[in-house]
Amino acid sequence: DGSRVFEERDVWGITDIGEGTKEEDEATIGKFGIGFKAVFGYTESPKIWSPGYSFEIKELFLPYELDPPGDLGGRTRFQFPFNNSQKLPATAYREILEGLQALPAQTLLFLRNIHSLEWSCDNGQCASLRRQEDGHRTFIQKHRGDDLLEEASFLVFTRELPGHARQFVALAYQLEPRKEEDAGAPRTNLARKFRIVPAERGTVSVYFVAEKENSNLRFHLHAPFVTGLDRASVKDVEANLELHQALAALAAESLQTIQEDGLLDMAFLAVPPNDQDDLGAAYAGIRTAIVEACQEHELLPTDEGGHATAGSLLSGPSLIRNVVTRRELPFFTGE
Repeated sequence: DGSRVFEERDVWGITDIGEGTKEEDEATIGKFGIGFKAVFGYTESPKIWSPGYSFEIKELFLPYELDPPGDLGGRTRFQFPFNNSQKLPATAYREILEGLQALPAQTLLFLRNIHSLEWSCDNGQCASLRRQEDGHRTFIQKHRGDDLLEEASFLVFTRELPGHARQFVALAYQLEPRKEEDAGAPRTNLARKFRIVPAERGTVSVYFVAEKENSNLRFHLHAPFVTGLDRASVKDVEANLELHQALAALAAESLQTIQEDGLLDMAFLAVPPNDQDDLGAAYAGIRTAIVEACQEHELLPTDEGGHATAGSLLSGPSLIRNVVTRRELPFFTGE
């Protein structure tokens, strides 16, 4: 149910390999012809019904007109019969069902125009992913029937790309519910309920996760990167440089909001990258931007509960900090 119905240019876009109707921009993904060809792994005759055009595709790219059904209600319907000669229908059914069941909650994290995904199968079992947003917080749940299988919360920051319609970069920090016995008194409702924790694996998404791309960060990234044809890795090309720079700036800017939300505490320091992290050259700029922000602004948490710039702080083992107070420190340092 997109913003418009299929037009003639869309018919050409979906049947010609490498052709598309989106901006001819290296920083834009979504070459309709290439991505759509994935369905031919399961079907030899996909059908598309739309108020504008209704047609069936045969032999990968030949469109044949279909009579439109009367129940579209202004929407577009895709139908994919499991009739690939190289794959039994039962095999196709099982593979797709297993793939749907394995979808993590994070699947919807950066898909701004998709808020829910639902599927059902022959045994009557149904499942869904649903995303809700509350300010910077994004909350995603995965259900099977009435049972909650998974839920995840993220603190998401987004920056639009000037000159690129509807394109954006984003990063997401993983949130974890606070335990009631957690010490301290966070100042905001969000900080009373959640804390930011390191992601087990910081993913890189081009809307969907690029499975082979490793940032070695502890939070998640999205940008409309130029990728390989399988969309599993990000190419090392000049067109992606602007996107990496935008992500670095966004990471630095996010710290101010995190501090205002009461989430920039000692535990948060396990999340940003440090000198020991093996970051690739493309992602090292994020670490540099964060360090510069901490040098310029009072962002680093202190033992006394406030924040200070990096240059005004001394660090040391907790055993020493428990003995020597801030007032006594000048006696030992001469400063």
